Amino acid sequence: MQLITVKRTLLKVFLVLFAITLTVDVYLQATRHASLCSTASCQVVGEYVRFGELMLVKAGAIFFWVLWLLVFFAGRYDKKWLWGLVTLVLMGAMAFDGGLLGFQFVGLGEHCQLCMGVGAALFVVVALFAWVRKSWLMLLLGVAVWCGGFAANSVLQFTTQLPALSETAFLSWPESRTGGTSNHIPRYHLFFSLHCGHCSKVIANLAVNKTDQADWTFHVMDGQEEDLLRLSHILSAKMTAENPFLEILHWESEEQVPDTAIPESLREAVEQATIYFARSRFSGVPMLIADERPGVRLVLSGANSILAYLHQEGIIRNVIHFGAPRDEEDDPLPAEALEGS
Repeated sequence: MQLITVKRTLLKVFLVLFAITLTVDVYLQATRHASLCSTASCQVVGEYVRFGELMLVKAGAIFFWVLWLLVFFAGRYDKKWLWGLVTLVLMGAMAFDGGLLGFQFVGLGEHCQLCMGVGAALFVVVALFAWVRKSWLMLLLGVAVWCGGFAANSVLQFTTQLPALSETAFLSWPESRTGGTSNHIPRYHLFFSLHCGHCSKVIANLAVNKTDQADWTFHVMDGQEEDLLRLSHILSAKMTAENPFLEILHWESEEQVPDTAIPESLREAVEQATIYFARSRFSGVPMLIADERPGVRLVLSGANSILAYLHQEGIIRNVIHFGAPRDEEDDPLPAEALEGS
């Protein structure tokens, strides 16, 4: 009898712990626009949930609280129909989680840490439940149900449309050009983060050079509320029209950011940029997509390759040094460019 009590207590404690974990995540998302899962994958997966990422996490928290209540009453009254109800609910959850992760892993190619944590928790719950009921067939049933859901969504082909590159930009510069030109003007699409030192290195070098001989679009995947405030100030600043690179450096370095209205179009652009970046299998920022002329597009990743390319194209002439003495591995620009800076 004592062993049975210990088994049931372990099951209830684990259910409470994970119910609290998901409840905390719901609180963070609802009040602080943050999450226990900080990866871009969580944001991408959330875009494909019909009723939103927050509601999915809420449903998960409610599920674990309800399951805890069922286990509590089943243990208290020891009724077969209550234990049968627990089995039914748990197997349904395993099927749902398997299908959800199957769509993520294979359909989207994403790995949401929070969703994987829920899946791992369900496997632990099934194992503890099988231990309580003294039926390892229950564990095999749970694994089979989960694998069935995962396999079903793995073999199906889902159409996940890639956003147009133009839809992912929160800022285009310059806004307009005076006079016509017979030559094609290159367009550079810069993907960066407000929390990336390598991105700041690229942007700082662009800020001290004449860059209006090309068209620029700016793309960012920083979706936290404070990041959106910084981006809103960049959009509304008067100096952005003259030198957006300098404004980006200014606002990313500000410790305190005043409240301001965040345009809905900005939120949408950040979401679209996150989806575009993840679905295109890009590895990291800074990244530059260079449309040199019709039909010719280059993709450059990393500060060194971007700076070397922009120097070759004549965009970067004045150079900001980062660290001394000069290390050729850290600074890809040729010596003659450095001497003139």
